[in-house]
Amino acid sequence: MIRYNKLNRYTYCEGIGKTMNKNKITAKLAILSISLLLTSVNAMNGTLPLMKESMHLTVAQGESLLTVSSLSVVIMVLASTTIAKLLGTKRTIVLGLILTGIAGSLPIFLNTYVPFMLSRIALGAGLGLFNSIAVAIIQEMYAGNTRASMLGFRNAAEPLGQAMMTVVAGLLMAISWHLSYAVYLIAFPILIFFLLSSPDLDHAGEPTVTEVMQGATVDTTPYPQKMSPLIWLFAIFSLLLIGNVVSLNIRFPQLAAQIMGENFNASNLLAIMPLFGIVFGVLFGWLNRKLGKMTFYLGLGLLILSNFMMAFSGHNFIVLVLAYFINGVPPSLVIPYMFNALPRLAPKKSQAFASSMMIVGLNGGSFVTPFLLKGIGILEGTTALAAPFEVLGALMALIAFGTLIYDLVNKQYKKITVER
Repeated sequence: MIRYNKLNRYTYCEGIGKTMNKNKITAKLAILSISLLLTSVNAMNGTLPLMKESMHLTVAQGESLLTVSSLSVVIMVLASTTIAKLLGTKRTIVLGLILTGIAGSLPIFLNTYVPFMLSRIALGAGLGLFNSIAVAIIQEMYAGNTRASMLGFRNAAEPLGQAMMTVVAGLLMAISWHLSYAVYLIAFPILIFFLLSSPDLDHAGEPTVTEVMQGATVDTTPYPQKMSPLIWLFAIFSLLLIGNVVSLNIRFPQLAAQIMGENFNASNLLAIMPLFGIVFGVLFGWLNRKLGKMTFYLGLGLLILSNFMMAFSGHNFIVLVLAYFINGVPPSLVIPYMFNALPRLAPKKSQAFASSMMIVGLNGGSFVTPFLLKGIGILEGTTALAAPFEVLGALMALIAFGTLIYDLVNKQYKKITVER
């Protein structure tokens, strides 16, 4: 049973016999640990060539199996706030972890398309239960540089989990591609650690005098009175951003197989790429303090570079691999930058909603990836796997240019307003 002490905001768990607060290292790690699973669907990309061959699937069918979970993630993200109000934040996360562990590992025993598809949908539902909560609890419980650093660490936790699961999935794939899905059983150790170490998530608020004395940061963010329309633009951009990133991720093993042979196992390379995201996720807090808005432009610039390198890689395997590795960096810079900007764009009571809209965009981007790739292919009149990335690179360059113009105009407007 969890009890709340209003004086110190400590959580007491009967049967465990210890108190925890949000500023303890173990409490922060528990909050971050659930994000290890959030991009785990990408850890299965290496199974795609063998899965298509075994189940006699088309390219679109195979790609849809790996991305369909994003649809149920979106649905559950929208429902998770209501569910959390009914069950409590911690119980909602626990339910999501249990569903993730069970549904994620079901493909070990599945050999047909429809049951496989249903298991991936259930996996997305599990992830969706705690996807937006993983961000919202950081925004509500921490402030200032602590918040920015925690958001960076959280974003680093995603590729870290993806890298670990990809390595293990690749090793298991040597036995059977079905067995690769056993990696989702990691959800249960994470569940146990979370239950033992997480703070009280249902009474997040301003730090007490005791917590301030222990080093907690006081939230002095000047929250606006109304929600900015930029929230909706953030959500749309998030969809395009992840649609682009996942397109690069999902096409890389297929392009590698074209160059190196159909039996080429790209799992080791798939595991290396997230390491770049981990490094830059950890560095995000420092980079954001030093570079400010340029952190966003740096991430977007690297994504543009990755697109064009993959588009023109041809049969050059080294260029293809470099393009893929570079693609690991942009999400770790752009996504936490946008999440860290939300407190300046929405009232405090609307932070959970703003985060949910961002999460919907991010997961919606993953879901629309196969349709995005197919649509670009139809427009270009080609089925070449690398063809869409020239278009996506140009689109991201256009977005970067538009954002720069907006920033310059907005800066000039503020300057004129101050002078008046």
